[in-house]
Amino acid sequence: MGQADLKIISLNQIKLVWTVIVFFAVTLLPVLGFFTDSIGALSKWAVEYAIQTASDGIPIEKGNYVFAKWAAVTLLTLTIYALCLSAALLALLGSLRALKKSNNASIFSANTLIGEELQSKNALISRLNSTIETQMTDMKKLFMQMFPDHHPLRRDFDKITGRYTVDEEGNIQVEKDVTLSAGDEPVWFWRFYIEGDEWSERANIFTDINFEVESLDPSTDVVAFPVEDGALRKTIILWFLPHIEPRHVRSIRIKYNWPGFLKGLDINGKTNFFWNYDNQETKTLDEFHIEFGFNGRNRDITCKNTGAISPQLDLIQKNVAGSRVWIFSGKKIPVGNRTYELTFYSKHTT
Repeated sequence: MGQADLKIISLNQIKLVWTVIVFFAVTLLPVLGFFTDSIGALSKWAVEYAIQTASDGIPIEKGNYVFAKWAAVTLLTLTIYALCLSAALLALLGSLRALKKSNNASIFSANTLIGEELQSKNALISRLNSTIETQMTDMKKLFMQMFPDHHPLRRDFDKITGRYTVDEEGNIQVEKDVTLSAGDEPVWFWRFYIEGDEWSERANIFTDINFEVESLDPSTDVVAFPVEDGALRKTIILWFLPHIEPRHVRSIRIKYNWPGFLKGLDINGKTNFFWNYDNQETKTLDEFHIEFGFNGRNRDITCKNTGAISPQLDLIQKNVAGSRVWIFSGKKIPVGNRTYELTFYSKHTT
């Protein structure tokens, strides 16, 4: 957006007005002293109108009086000063009016430009959002065609560890490490999703949860493609670069922050969190270790295992640095076709 030029009174114009005034003050007074004839004429003319009065203010007579020379000089000087000052004030007033008119026009022009630019940007944002939604829909269709849900899964989970930190507002920060392995065929991607419950705060766009993913193995990478961007459910395709070769493993790290994800703790007094990892075959995890840390008033949270029961899984509670931490862990945990769930209960309900 361009900027309109604003016309203002320059410093040189102000200096010019004061220069004229100072010129008259410095040069005119000494010069007037040499114009004795003019001063004398002025004095004679003025005394004709001078009137002598009695002590009670009644006129007695006029004429035959003489004005002092300094009085005539003062009168003439003040007259010239008044004329100069009037001219200077009139010039200044004219400049101020022109300035006001110019500024009003400039402000109106600037506001018009800002309004037009905002409209243009809003239209661009709407088009971009529409394009992104279309691309996400097309990408989801493509993945469904390439790898439909009924297609046998070609990857297993070897190790899952994670840390979930919850503050007193129900905001959750997640950092999770996952190790996957390929079977007899290459593994190209993993369809990963995050789903809140009816009490969770809505995350209207994917960027609201600050989702990040990285590969932990050298010379490899992983890219996230969101294919479902619901307010309470996000589905992301994690594409491995390069793909995981048969009988090879790959470790990745997932991070995201979802504001108000566990808000049900305050609203409903309880909320749950579940995991469901579908495998190519029913096998066991070498390690499953999940920690939930609660800060602030949520330190009074209690937790129960309300999902699949496994004798290899333990649920314990510890206090760490002023936070209550629930640890859900075990080794050789069966994963295929099982849903593990923890339900948290809060004493602070509204």
